Amino acid sequence: MATSGRQQPPPGPPPGGTGHSGSRRRIVIISAAAALVVVLLVGGLWWFNRPPTFEGPAIDHLEVMRTGGGIYQVDVPEGLNDPDTVETTVVTEGNQAPIEEGQSLEIAVGHNSWLPGYPVELDPAAAERDNDTAFIDAEELADALGMDVVDLPAGTVLLVAAPKGYFANQAPELEITYTNSQLAAIMVVDAF
Repeated sequence: MATSGRQQPPPGPPPGGTGHSGSRRRIVIISAAAALVVVLLVGGLWWFNRPPTFEGPAIDHLEVMRTGGGIYQVDVPEGLNDPDTVETTVVTEGNQAPIEEGQSLEIAVGHNSWLPGYPVELDPAAAERDNDTAFIDAEELADALGMDVVDLPAGTVLLVAAPKGYFANQAPELEITYTNSQLAAIMVVDAF
């Protein structure tokens, strides 16, 4: 066979990287970048939509606001589990004489269910207005709430969070008979 004097190009990509391998490299880089964007989007969505985590007593995560007429609105955050034990905190400190050891107390109670994601209203003043108060010794109240009440001024309002059934079954002296009640605002009306 006769040759024409022209030299044939060597096998492989042409010099200067302008062949198929350059476009293949671009496709790999674009695919990797697209995969990275998808991973970042999915990770970001998970991060912002993950369920909240709560540490410490459940009562520390409740938001309490006093509205008109002595009603307390309690916001239970979505995802906050109800407490395993009774938890108590002071939401309004009274301005009367301090409770003394051995005194009897008149208390007014507003109670409701534990409803994560919803505002709950507790109205202890309604019990006082309706003459639906209870009488209890200071020591009994302290035992029921898991906190000492001696030296708290009368007029104090306590927020109590408890496991389901606690008030009705383990603290009947508070006269909360509804077994689904897990939140209570207890106002010490008077000490004598």
